[in-house]
Order: sequence, then structure tokens, then C-alpha cells
Amino acid sequence: MQIRMTLFSMHKNNIVKGLVSTMAITTGPKPTPYVIRVCLAFLMVFALAGAGLFGGAGARADWDHSVGRGIEIKGVNIVGHLRLGPHYAETQSINGVAVEGYPIWCIQAKYADPGPGEMIDITTLTESRALGPGELQLSTPQMAWLLNRYEGNTTDDLNLAALSYLIHVNFEKEYPGRPGRAQETVNELVQAVRTQRPDIEERAQSYVREARASAAVGYVSGIVEGEGERSGVIRGIGVHPDNSEAWLPGIPVAITLSGPAVFDASGSATWSGVTDSKPLELAWSATGNGQVSYTAVFDTPVRTTLTIFGADGTVQDTITYGHRPVSDPLTRNVPGRTWEVIYDFQPLGTSKVSTRPINTDGVIRDTLTTAVKEDYGDGKWTQVKGINVPVTYRATAYWAGRTSPQRSDTVPEGAEVLGAVTVQAKGPGETLTAELSTPKRGFVTWVWEVRKNEQGENSRYIHADWADSYALPEETSREEFPFRPLGISHVADAKVVDTGTVLSDTFVARADENFRDGEWSRRPGTNGSFEDGPFIPVTYRATAWYVSPTAIPEPGVVPASSEKIGSVTVVAEGPGPIRAELSEPVSKPGMYTWVWEVLEEDQPAEFAPWIESGWSDTFGLADETTSVRYPGKIDSALSIRQTKSGTYLVDDVWVSCLPANHPDFTGGAGFRADTQTLTHTLLFFPEGQAVTDENRAAARQIGQPVVLPARNGFYPSVGDPSWIMEQDAAGENLPGTYVVVSDFAGDDRAAPLATSVTDVTEQFTVTREPSLHTTMHHEDTHIAPNTGTVTLVDTVSYQHLIPGKEYEVHGALLDPTSGQPLRDASGSALTGTSRFVPEHPNGSVEVVFEVDAATLAGTKVVATETLRQDGRDIAIHADLNDTNQTVTFTRLATRARDGAASAADHAGGDQTLSATADAVIVDEVCELSGALIPGEAYRIETAAMFLDGTPVLGKDGAPVRTVSDFIPGSPSECARIKLGFDASGLAGREVVLFEWVYLGDRLISEHTDPLDSEQTVRFEEPPVPPTTPPATPPATPPTTPPATPPAPPELQRTGAALAGWLLAGLTALAGGLTLRYRANSRSSATR
Repeated sequence: MQIRMTLFSMHKNNIVKGLVSTMAITTGPKPTPYVIRVCLAFLMVFALAGAGLFGGAGARADWDHSVGRGIEIKGVNIVGHLRLGPHYAETQSINGVAVEGYPIWCIQAKYADPGPGEMIDITTLTESRALGPGELQLSTPQMAWLLNRYEGNTTDDLNLAALSYLIHVNFEKEYPGRPGRAQETVNELVQAVRTQRPDIEERAQSYVREARASAAVGYVSGIVEGEGERSGVIRGIGVHPDNSEAWLPGIPVAITLSGPAVFDASGSATWSGVTDSKPLELAWSATGNGQVSYTAVFDTPVRTTLTIFGADGTVQDTITYGHRPVSDPLTRNVPGRTWEVIYDFQPLGTSKVSTRPINTDGVIRDTLTTAVKEDYGDGKWTQVKGINVPVTYRATAYWAGRTSPQRSDTVPEGAEVLGAVTVQAKGPGETLTAELSTPKRGFVTWVWEVRKNEQGENSRYIHADWADSYALPEETSREEFPFRPLGISHVADAKVVDTGTVLSDTFVARADENFRDGEWSRRPGTNGSFEDGPFIPVTYRATAWYVSPTAIPEPGVVPASSEKIGSVTVVAEGPGPIRAELSEPVSKPGMYTWVWEVLEEDQPAEFAPWIESGWSDTFGLADETTSVRYPGKIDSALSIRQTKSGTYLVDDVWVSCLPANHPDFTGGAGFRADTQTLTHTLLFFPEGQAVTDENRAAARQIGQPVVLPARNGFYPSVGDPSWIMEQDAAGENLPGTYVVVSDFAGDDRAAPLATSVTDVTEQFTVTREPSLHTTMHHEDTHIAPNTGTVTLVDTVSYQHLIPGKEYEVHGALLDPTSGQPLRDASGSALTGTSRFVPEHPNGSVEVVFEVDAATLAGTKVVATETLRQDGRDIAIHADLNDTNQTVTFTRLATRARDGAASAADHAGGDQTLSATADAVIVDEVCELSGALIPGEAYRIETAAMFLDGTPVLGKDGAPVRTVSDFIPGSPSECARIKLGFDASGLAGREVVLFEWVYLGDRLISEHTDPLDSEQTVRFEEPPVPPTTPPATPPATPPTTPPATPPAPPELQRTGAALAGWLLAGLTALAGGLTLRYRANSRSSATR
């Protein structure tokens, strides 16, 4: 295996060395005959291999799938076949240049293809040798075109063989030292191919015809027409193949003009496109005066040359499509000719309108910077004899309406012209100014233009009319005007008001129609519109002035006598009504007027420039004057005059608080004249009818009303013969209330007035004799406890009082027996008082007495009541025997005695008890006031107390206390309460009993006197009983258990039992000791 690999890695010049080396590797110790035979066999193999290498060098063909194989042809090489097909390069780089991955093609059929490192130089092939017959001859560009088109088809061996065949036929290279051998080789090859594989010949000739018709060999820039003209045509641009009459389409070409001209088709100096099957024609236009030249640049994606990889002369040279040199560029520049053109120029300009947030003077301005159309001609201003041609520009201002105009290339039909100005320009870059005025706000747009027919003799230098567009943003201004706000005010429903009212004035804001265009300005709306933007807000100042208590103001300047009441600012968000209102109500009656004004200092900074300030209306205008009416006052005192004909009523009247000159005002400034009179009417409310304003219509009018002048003053004894009291059939005045009411209709200076029927100073009441009925109680009973502070309530029912009058009920507590007043511990009488104003003639009121019950224990008290009005007694209730007015204070009498069974009296013994465990005290509880109710269930709580007030505790530690129910059979029946407890520890101590008596949950009486001797008992040591010997118990049958002996024997039996138990215990102890000893002995024995 090693020998075989070495053989195949050798080249022809190194075969001998390889053999020697191989033999050297295999030689060692002296060979055996077997080894000799093997060596001879190898020598035979090498001989055959050497014959093949030397005899058929051209047959070697390195190829793989990346390049394709091709087809083998016999007879060209001495030994083996010639493969018509591509090869791959085994050399990686040549002189530092990496070999590109294109296939390589043999151009020396008699030599082997180069191995690694055997390609040593790179050169460019430009000319074809054309060694084959004419039908197979190709130029280098045509061969390059075929390789570019077909060598990538590596799977079609016929394709590859045809390409290789054409390369040998047209580019076969001479062999060193063998001139003419290249032609011989080509002849042999053509003969062999045509004989062996005519399909290769057919394909090759087909490729020749295709290459001759498709490979670009001629690039033509064309000819120029239009010398010295403004426009013309370049004709005859294209690419043709071998046939100069044919034209190749689809080849990209770019033609660039140099000089003042452009192509019509592109509008620029460059036209780009592709060639056609006929020559291209391109029209041009001059853009200035001068010379124009051009260059056509054709794309040449296919090479026009090929590359040769040269070898050292021992292996074949090859060619490749790769390694395109700089000399074979991707584009082909073909210059055209130069010619002269002429031109005009197009003046134009760029304008900029003058804009201001507010147009204060109505002037509108626009500026234009002159220029030339740079993309026309040479973009320069034409000069004649070195001087710029003058151009007349026209500027026209259009009023575009109140909404932002829409841009258009031409001026809309019917556009309103504000004016036009013409200005002459002398060259580019000059600033022209146009100025006009506009009478109304809105959008103004300028249109600048150059009219050729307005240029006179210079029109020939102007290319055409020019005008910029209508409503360009930079040429459109929003012309907003300031405005002068003013208005008209009217106090409206506040013309006449009363004191306590907050003054207000209504104002209708508007713009001064005589200032500018008379509109109220707006902030820009949608797209800057004047129609829907918010109005500019204006701050108005309204000042209220107090003019006079009686006189209306004179229009004019503010007089020094006027008093400034207040000033407020009100913002008007646009034309329309606004309202000014002071912050505090007015208290002073009289005449007031308002003054409205617009002050600059009141306007916010952002809106002040829009507002023409300084307006003010006139002081004292009738529509701005308010009357604050005087609140008139009428006081009166109704009295009677007794006469033989009856009782007359008369009224003293005081009229005040009207204007000093009332009722002398005859009207003016929108105010009515004063009302001249007021009236007094006598009304009668019969007894039982409430004297209220709601019932006024139900009252009877007595006599005729009396009319007085509506003027301040005192009017004594106002009356009328018809003002006489009504009487009953007996000639007595009917009970009821007479009331004088005063009515004043009011006017614009004095408020209406109607006195109320409830005013007691205007009343006189004829009443029946008042009467009283009283009931005194304590918690709804006539029994009061004998402890603490007790509240007694006396309910006083009254009849025939006068509603609205103030009364006083005075009550006193008396001893019903003696009739003397009862007094408290300080000696003060026990009394109570209640003041009230009745709403109705009949009703009730309560008089409350607070008393110390302990001072009244066991007594009865009765209340008397006196009704007073205006310091005089008008009714008394003083019945000492009135049980409804009587309350009894309870009093307990108690008696505590020994209640033990051994006591001398089962109802209670003496007050000394034995201190035993079963002590019993009998407590007799008697209610001395006779306040008990027979048949009612009472609850008595009894407690044992020590004399210091601490409770006695039983053996369980709880206080000694008992609760007993008691139902008396008579008001004075006594209850007997037994209190049993363990007193064995109380020897030598005294105990007192406390009692509480309840009716239901209400305490009606108590006895808690620790010093009451009748309630106190004393405990002594109980006597010691004598000692009695124990009795002999009777004999009993064995089966009969012994009878239970009395207590003393029990004590003795208890001792006997103890001794028995002791004896039993000793016996058991002895037995135990014995047993223990035995056990120990046994244990010892055992051990």
C-alpha cells in the first residue's frame, strides 16, 4: 500500500527517484527468493506505469463535480485519450495572489495539466490565434461571452466538451522548441472530433454563431444634432456585435452631459437606461450659454479578455474566465463630441410675509428675495453687456377670508384683491418689499409673479411667466385687529332692592363698532379660523357708588359727595351679558349707581395687546342706578277709652325710618313717585280664635280704616267713631283680642310694610276670668320617700289666658294642718316658679319643687299656686284640703328584739341575745305616716350592721341580709321580719338593723339610723351547760344494732371508740413486729 501511494504522488520527472526510494524502503537483510520474486513483480508494475506516463502525458485530466468532466477524444495523444473538459486549479496562489475558483481550460493538448504549485504566472489574453477552420473561429470577447454563459453548466458533458474544443481551436499555444506543433495539434483535434464526435462539432459551431451575434464588440456614443441651438438630439447611441449593422439590446448605459444642457427625458444632465435593438435617440435642451460635451458609459458585465495561467514549460498553460484585470473594466466609457448651445433664464423668488400677532395699523407687508430658476439653463441671471437684465415683479394681496385658505397653483376664481404693487429687480438676491393696507381682519395671502409681457424689450431674455402658488404658508398672514370693548349696563331686576340685598348690575359687553372693523377679536380657531376660536376675554371693572339718601344722581363725573361702596372685576368671555355683584349686602338705604370701565391694568398680560383699553361709561346713568328702599317702621300702643256709649279703642302711632323727604319725591331716573299714605285697620279675633297672621282673613274688621300720611312723625290717639268694642246681649264686652294693623303699599324708595297681628303692643284683649287647677305628685304618686333630695312636680292647668302674653306661676309648699309655709334647713320657704307665654288660652305648665325629704319624713305637704301677669295676681289656687295637691312623706318606726325560741315573747324578746350559731332577731317595721296601700305587695330589705356602718358577715363571709315580701291589710299595719344568722363570734358586740321599703322598684321609705336604740341588740356569751355522766346502754340482741344515744353519750362513745382504735392499733403493731422478726429469722436461717 505504501508503495502504491508513493507511486501516485509522483510526477513524471521523479519516477526514477520514486522507484529508488521505494526499493530502498523495501530492502533490508539479504532477500529470500520470495522477496526477490516480489521485487521483480513491482519492477514490472513500475515499468508499465512509466510507459503510460511518458507516452500519454496529455491524457491526464484533473476534474471533479465542481467543474464537470467533458468527453474524451482518441488519437490526439500518443497514449491514452484527450479529455475535452475543464480542470480545477491545484495551485492555491501565484506570486501572492490567491487563485480564484473558476475552472481552468487546457490550451496545450500535448502536455499534462498542472499540478500543485506548477502554475507560476498570470497574464491577460486579448487576442485569439484562430487556428481552426473559419466556422470555429472566435475573438477573445466572444469566447469570454461563451464561458460566462455556459461554463457553469457542469452536468452537460457535451456543453463542456464544445467549450474546451473551441478553446483549443482558437487559443492552442505553441510548444517550446516545436514550432508549428500547435497548428498540427489543432488540425489533429478537429479531424478527431469531426470523425469521432460530430455532436461536439455541431454544438461548437452553434456556440460560435451565438457568440458572434451576442458578444459586444462595438460601443457607439452617437452623433449630436442642434449645434448652436437651444435644443437638439443625440442620435445613434448603442452597442453592436460582430455585425456592425446589428444592435445589442438590454445593455445598461448612462449618458452624462457636461455644460449648460439637460436631457428632456430625465430633466437632468444624466440619462440612464438600456440599449435597444436599434440606436438610441435622446433629446436635449440648453440650460445656459456655452459648450456642452457628453460621455456614454456602457456596462460591460462580460469580460472582453481572458486570463492565462503560465506553467514552467513542462506542463500545459491554461486559461480561465476569472481574474478579471483592471484593464478589462466593468464599464466602457465612450466620449461624444462637444458643441455650442444658447439659452434664456427664468426669474423667480422666495417671499416671506410680515406677520404680527395683532395688526395695530392695518398695514400688510410682504418681501421677496429675487432668484433665478437654478434648474433651468445654467441657473444664472442673464447679463447684457455685463449688466443684469432688469425684471419687473408684481405682488398682489388677496383677502382669503376668515378661515385658513387652501393652497393652489393658481389664484381661485373670484378671489378678492386688496391691491397690487410692482417692483423692479436688478439681479438675484435682491429684497423687494410690497406694502398695502387691509380694511378688515382675516387671512391675507400674497402672490408674486413675473409677467413676460410686462418686461418690455427685455422680455426676450425671460423664459416664461412665473408666479408662485396661491396661499403658500410663508406668504399667508392672519391679520387680527385689536378691538375696543365697551357695553351697556342695566340694573334690571336690581333696580329697586331692600336693605340686606347684595347689589348687582347686568352689563351687555360688546365691541365698539366704530373702532377698526367693529369686531370682538378671537383667538385662532381650527386651522387659525376667525370663526370658531374662543373670544379674547376682557376684564371689566364695575364700581358701585352710594349717591345720596334721598336724591337721584345727576349724570356726569363722580361727585365728591359720593361714597365708593365696592369694586369688582368681571371677565367677559366674549360679547354678551355679564353680571357684577358685590360681596357684602348693603345696609344703608338710599340711591346707588354703577360705573363700568375697561382698565389696562386689569387685563392679563397675554390678552392686553388685543384690547384697546380706557373706555368708561358715565356716572349716574338712570339704567345703572339702584334704589335701596328704606325699611319703614310703625310703632303703636293700643288703648281704650271708657264712655257712656261703650269702650272705644284708640292708637298712638309712631312712623319712622322713611326717607326724610317722603312722600315728596315725584319720580325720576326710572323710579316711581312716592306712595302718599298708609292705613290703620282695627281687627277683632273672638275668643278661641288664634291671633295669627294666617287667621287674619278670618278676623272681623271693626269700623273704618284710618288713613295717615306716609311721613315720619308721631300721630297720637288715632281712631275713628267706628272703633268701639262689640258687646253681648248683656252689655258686656265680648271676650277676644282687638288688633290694629298698619299697611303701607311701599314704593321705589320705601319698602312695603304690614304690621303683624301677633304684635302684642298692637293688641288689646278682653278676657274671661282666668282659672287654675293643679295636681302635685312625686313620680306619678302622692307618696314621697323620706330620704335624699326629692322632686315634686305640680302640674298647673290654666284656662282663659291670653295667648302671647307672659305669665308667671308661683307655687309654695304648706303644712295642710296649720297652713304655714314649710321651710328648708336654712329657714327659706319651699317655693317654685315658672314663667311662660301661652300659645292658646287653655293649657298647662309645671312648677317644680326640690326638697330635702329627711326634714319632711312622716309629714304631709300641700301646694298652693298663684298666677301673675304684669306683677299682679290674676288667679289663685290655695285649697289646703286638695288631695290632688297633697304629697305624704313616709316615715318608718322599727323595733328589733331577740327572736330565739327561748325568748320570753315569741314576738320578740329583749335586746340582749346569746352569741350562738342560731341567733334570730325579730324586726318590727311600721310605716307611721299611714302611706301604705292595703293589698299592694311591698318588698322589705333588712340588713344587720355594726354601729360603725360596716355590714355583719355570716359564716359564709356574705353580709347578713334578708328580703321579705309584705302585703299590708291597712295603711298602718306593721311587718315582722325574722333575721337568723350565726352570731357565735359576736359576743360582746352590738348590732343595729337597717330597713328599706320598696313598692315595685321604687324606694318609698328607709330606716338607716345606726344610733337608733330600738333597732340595736347586744350579743353576750351563751351560758355553759352542766356536765352529765354517760348512761349505760341497754342490752341488745346480737342481731339488733344499738339505738342512737343522745348527744352527751355520743361524746362519751366517741372517746371509747378512740381507745378501742388505739388498742387495735397497738395489737396490730405488735403482730407486725413479730411477723417481721420471724421473717427475718427465716431469712437468716435461709441464709
